[in-house]
Amino acid sequence: MTRRCTGAPPTSCSDRGGGRGAGATSAAAAIAFGLFVGGVAGGVAQLWLQIWSVDAFTKLAIADGALIVVALAWHFVAAERRASERLSRDKRLD
Repeated sequence: MTRRCTGAPPTSCSDRGGGRGAGATSAAAAIAFGLFVGGVAGGVAQLWLQIWSVDAFTKLAIADGALIVVALAWHFVAAERRASERLSRDKRLD
């Protein structure tokens, strides 16, 4: 793939190659979002219905937060690996 706008940063060129645009959401980001939505739903359910004891809800909320952090870390590592491979493949890595 040839670059049409040399000297400009890759984000300003028309040939970005599908980087971090609208369709670039990974499975890890979708999992993290699902965990967040589940955590919010669990919090609202606990607020209104008091389904769990305070101890059980605290443990569930902490576990949900930890899983969100793991999923987001997985997403960022995978995204950086893809970007590094793309730079290496295009010979733009110093």
